[in-house]
Amino acid sequence: RYHIRRNAQGILNKHVRITSVYSIRHFSSPSSHLAVSTGSDAAVHSFTSQFLNRANTAVHDHQSYVDLVNQCNEAMSYWSKRNDKSGAINCQAIFDRMEELNTQSQAMEQQLFAINNDSFNSLISAWCESEEPWSAHKANEALEKMEEAHAKNMSASAEASSVKPNGISYNMVIQKWCQNMDDLSKWNIVDKIMERYIQRFHLDDEFEAAFDSQLFIAMINAYPLHRTSRIVETGQFPVDVPERLHSQMESLYKDAGVENCKPSVTTYNALLRYYSDRARSPWLTSRLLERMYMLYSKYGDEDMAPNADSYNIVLETLAKSKITAKAKMSGRTLLRMARFYVDGHEKAKPTVSSFNLVLSSAVSTGPEASATDKRIAFRVASIAFKQLQNPIFDSPNSETYGLMLEACANLLPFGSRKRAHVVNALFHSCVSEGQVDMFVIDNLRKAASTCDFNDLTGLDNIEELKILPSDWSRNVDGGGKDRIVVSTYGEVASNEASIVEGSEKSFIKQKYKSDRTMEKRGQKLLRGGRSD
Repeated sequence: RYHIRRNAQGILNKHVRITSVYSIRHFSSPSSHLAVSTGSDAAVHSFTSQFLNRANTAVHDHQSYVDLVNQCNEAMSYWSKRNDKSGAINCQAIFDRMEELNTQSQAMEQQLFAINNDSFNSLISAWCESEEPWSAHKANEALEKMEEAHAKNMSASAEASSVKPNGISYNMVIQKWCQNMDDLSKWNIVDKIMERYIQRFHLDDEFEAAFDSQLFIAMINAYPLHRTSRIVETGQFPVDVPERLHSQMESLYKDAGVENCKPSVTTYNALLRYYSDRARSPWLTSRLLERMYMLYSKYGDEDMAPNADSYNIVLETLAKSKITAKAKMSGRTLLRMARFYVDGHEKAKPTVSSFNLVLSSAVSTGPEASATDKRIAFRVASIAFKQLQNPIFDSPNSETYGLMLEACANLLPFGSRKRAHVVNALFHSCVSEGQVDMFVIDNLRKAASTCDFNDLTGLDNIEELKILPSDWSRNVDGGGKDRIVVSTYGEVASNEASIVEGSEKSFIKQKYKSDRTMEKRGQKLLRGGRSD
């Protein structure tokens, strides 16, 4: 019986090998290889269908095996670029079938059919491009299989393995997870992948890493998305993860010489956004901005110089905070931003949003604030609004005027002569520049008395913006603006448009650089001095 079973198995193996030769030659014929290479839908669909429906094919001929693997990789590459569910599923099906052939090849002790890096990376790419909810898990499974195949091949042979994870493999999976970050368990997966990534880089001299700052920025940006108050309060989540990621990136740049991991303003801005969501955010963001100044002053590297986004993140954090001194801190930050810009750093140019954020800090000082705090807050708002009248900056928009009117309502005593004068000047300027919208009208109601409101608008009741003259709102959506310089003390300084071009603009910028256009009282106040 033993000899009968052995002879029967030998006949079966011989039959399988004969079938294998026919099947492999069929798939690796020149016409078939050319059809897959063209990437046409019909050719790839035909190849995929035939390959997946071929029953129990074993591998016998080495050249045929090479051709078939190449064709499979070309088909997988095609499906990985489909960016849909069918692409990822077909790519997975081809890969699974290749694994079956690989298992058959090893069982016959031929070891001819082996999946290579292209196969794994195409599969990972397909799942990373897919929008299915489980696609990140499937991409991670493919990466883990890739690591296992490499370890198995290296333990079996001293020769180089045909499967070896590289930086592209890790980058794709990490980036995919960062797009779907919503709970702690998912972050733990990403953290472990990055840990294996860095460990492989340090232990394997031949490892082809693909570290870059964008990878770390993606992780830092993804981290706050799944932080909840419950997790933070119960201490289930480490709050130092972004700092650790940034330190790892700096270490790769300084110690390992990975140039693509050089810290830049983009990475620091990612940290600023993270800090803006934490407790004590105003102090943390301000401290990090100061660190950016220090690094720029020390190394003179423009890549580390703060830009407009850096300042705006700090200003937005202050505007959202509840600290009493936020108006003063916002004013000092804006003053420093303006000085940095006129010193030659074009990327740090304050935008109208920068000024509006300072106004928001002043407005939100709150009715419960002391008279001194309100006086300081309005002083900051007045200086910021006057700064925005400078032709080197953007023009005020409807939000600017609305916020200034709200500042009058919240920070100036009702019925005071100063409040009436400022409101009157602001609204006339807003009308002249065509920036009146419902936000302006709503805050005008709050700031002006009923009599003044009727006199300014010429109507007793305004419920919809379309009732207003169209000329009042002609520039609300960002059309051309005529510059009218208005003092926040109530008088119109100039009714002529300021048109500054070429050398004239350069002259004004130099003049601004010399005198800073800030009043001495304002500078003293913003730096913490006493108010007169």
